[in-house]
Amino acid sequence: MSSSGALSNEEKKRLLKAIQEDEEFRYAVAGLLGLDAILNDLRKLREEFNKYIEKLDNYINNTTTAFSENDRKWEENFRRWAENDKRWEENDRKWEMVFAQLKTLDSHVTALEQSMDSMNRRISAIGARWGILSESAFRRGMRAILRDVLGIRRVSKLKLEDEEGIVYGHPSIIDVDIAVRNGEHLLIEIKANANRSDVAEIKRVGDLYEKLKGTKPRLIIIAAYTGPGTKELAEKLGVELHEGV
Repeated sequence: MSSSGALSNEEKKRLLKAIQEDEEFRYAVAGLLGLDAILNDLRKLREEFNKYIEKLDNYINNTTTAFSENDRKWEENFRRWAENDKRWEENDRKWEMVFAQLKTLDSHVTALEQSMDSMNRRISAIGARWGILSESAFRRGMRAILRDVLGIRRVSKLKLEDEEGIVYGHPSIIDVDIAVRNGEHLLIEIKANANRSDVAEIKRVGDLYEKLKGTKPRLIIIAAYTGPGTKELAEKLGVELHEGV
């Protein structure tokens, strides 16, 4: 040490080296300088920080494990949902097939019912034609089909006084079947076997009706069978002819 009390450069170097290399000397110097409390606090702070880092690592590891487990469970749920969706799609496809088959069956049943109804009417017509079934019985059976052919639900009986003999050439009372729909008057004749004379007769009845009521009626004949030339005459006279209904 110099006479002035200041350390020489060489002494400073030896002192710094001692502080760096000699831990006991370093703490002694720190104590003299009042730094030992600061170092202790820093040491404790480092230890606490290391413990915090350890806890954080454990938390991250545990959280990662939990997330992995949750991911696995969600993947399992997604797989099950996909399987359920597949099952529902298969069930929907089967139900669509069932509904299609039911629809086809319903159409077949409807066609069969129509065929049976048509067959029954034809059998009735044959019976009436050959005297097995009366014409009046056939007419009663055929009235039910007016709803299907013309959409008519009600047919009324009407008596017309033919004083001039327009229909039969002499005065008489004419019985006609009539329906009124949307202001339109329909004269209807139902027969098992219609021929040219039936067409001519309903035409004369229509003329009588127009003269008495002031309204031109729509003339309709419904028959299971028609004779030769009946269709041609009906078309010529403006009579609607529904055959084989």
